Amino acid sequence: MEVVEFVPQGLATSQAITTSDEHKDGVAIIDMGGMLTDIIAYKNGKIAFAIALPVGGINFTQDLAIALKTPQAFAEKLK
Repeated sequence: MEVVEFVPQGLATSQAITTSDEHKDGVAIIDMGGMLTDIIAYKNGKIAFAIALPVGGINFTQDLAIALKTPQAFAEKLK
């Protein structure tokens, strides 16, 4: 195998799960991972907005554990 090009994760995800028609019509994708959330929006077939935020599911789990005063392992199961 040979690497042809590197593509940002948010862009790769958006291309994998949406169609060019959706890009033309306008679509937004939010991909929340464990530690990073990618947001990408298309308008008229072009990228109108893209950002990667250093917030993910782990943050939600921690907040849930604090709010419910429960161990993180239990908060993860609830999530």
